[in-house]
Amino acid sequence: MIFPTRLDPQRLSDTDKLCVAFGVYIAQQIVEADGLLDADELKLLTTVFPDELLTACGFLSSEGELTDVMHNARDEAIASLRMRLDLNSKLELVTFFHDTCVADGELHEKEFEILIHAASALGVTTTQLRGHLGSLQGMRTPVPPVRRGD
Repeated sequence: MIFPTRLDPQRLSDTDKLCVAFGVYIAQQIVEADGLLDADELKLLTTVFPDELLTACGFLSSEGELTDVMHNARDEAIASLRMRLDLNSKLELVTFFHDTCVADGELHEKEFEILIHAASALGVTTTQLRGHLGSLQGMRTPVPPVRRGD
């Protein structure tokens, strides 16, 4: 997995922080979508978003809670990442979301709907999404048909 492991917590740009906020937000939705907190999903989240990274972004309080800074960054990310990121960066995020969806070995419909919503928020078209998901190597679960229009 590339995102966000390539990020250096000591050298984060504003765009990096927005990607982390958006990633945390969407990953939480995916993990909660099937109503079960799977150990593999939890391990993925704590591995990909370690406390050091969240603290460096200002997203984690000393009590271990997500901060208002995180929520504000999430809102800004939703509003601006489609313009800030190039297509490859957007697809990197989509890959991360797909990996989160299949962390428990299954791709649930609700999880996939969240992935579609996240891709749309990033400005990834249905055609781009379908092509990208079809090209992922080692995909453990078939991709359901994408049901939204461009």
